[in-house]
Amino acid sequence: MADSKKLDLIFKDEKKATKNIRIPNPRSDLDRQTVLPVMNKVVESKIFLTKNDLPVTAIYGAKVTDVKEILTQEDLELDNPVEQPEG
Repeated sequence: MADSKKLDLIFKDEKKATKNIRIPNPRSDLDRQTVLPVMNKVVESKIFLTKNDLPVTAIYGAKVTDVKEILTQEDLELDNPVEQPEG
């Protein structure tokens, strides 16, 4: 798989637990003005829950990061697979 980017939209619930929504291969021209209205809709919708089983209530942040694969299943199949411990 080729290197790519990911967009993380990060929210919090009323107890401060976070919920991360990860979107692979976002548009390259994303900025605050593009992402903020979408994140507000997510908060308004109350459809995403945190580990507390509570809806997200606040925006915590957003970031785009590069993803660089360093080891894939294909690599393991081509080379000698990593030994698994017995038992």
